[in-house]
Amino acid sequence: MIRAAIRSMRSGGSTNGAGGINAAYAEAARTAAPCVVSRVMLCTDGDFNVGVNSRDQLQALVERQRAGGVHLNVYGFGMVNYKDDTLEVLADHGDGVYGYIDRIDEARRLFDREAMGQLVTVAKDAKVQVFFNPAAVSAWRLLGYENRQLKREDFNDDRIDVGDIGAGHTATALYEIVPAGAAGPETSRGSNENPFLTGPAATSDPSTLLRLRLRWKDPLATASRLREFDVPAAVGEMDADFRTAAAAAAGFGMLLRRSPWLGQCNWSLIARLAESGRSTDPSGQRAELCDLIARARALAP
Repeated sequence: MIRAAIRSMRSGGSTNGAGGINAAYAEAARTAAPCVVSRVMLCTDGDFNVGVNSRDQLQALVERQRAGGVHLNVYGFGMVNYKDDTLEVLADHGDGVYGYIDRIDEARRLFDREAMGQLVTVAKDAKVQVFFNPAAVSAWRLLGYENRQLKREDFNDDRIDVGDIGAGHTATALYEIVPAGAAGPETSRGSNENPFLTGPAATSDPSTLLRLRLRWKDPLATASRLREFDVPAAVGEMDADFRTAAAAAAGFGMLLRRSPWLGQCNWSLIARLAESGRSTDPSGQRAELCDLIARARALAP
């Protein structure tokens, strides 16, 4: 029945995005029940040229539905008129997943291997807060997440809506640090809220690198839970996952953006890191990353 419905679809030359989204939400409301997981799956190029097309109005629409428990996944298709900025905003505010489908392997990854994690939320409004120990770190920089950063006071505010974590999902944040005593850029020493600088937890012991705070809500809860961990400064060898993250998220991203913080990072280094991360590659994505780096390197000036 689903295949027949898809095959019967025909292009009409225009895209009423809001109309399609509203129709999907109406269907979700019709089948709503306490034990039913409802999630709208929007597949589009984002070029909404009929009906409501204001990003603010579309964002308000998905936020209202999110409050009622219906989340929104957005999958981008096409190239010529593709509006990825609008689609990512809708997925973010719809507490859903955003992905771009450019090949059949990516479709299989998002719709098959990772589908259950997208549909089943295990942690709502998950937040991470990090305090570095000034005795171990003189300066630090978060790589990426520019559109995900919160104000410091938002960490303890349960009214702030942030990302959800699905079953089997992981999230990685990379920090570049300057060890205490090493030359680095001028930086603030933090604020009085840093537990390493004030209160009974204050310490000058460099063996502790940072304090990690995690806050989240259980799927049906309205109040968050808090866990704290002190992370030792001892660093072991990079595993395959970390080498891939360092190559893809950090090095590759900085090279593409011509970051002023590149330092000694170059195409040879990230290609070597990406290749060494292929020791485990069950889905073939790491091989695809290596190929992508090679193609970009050939195009780079």
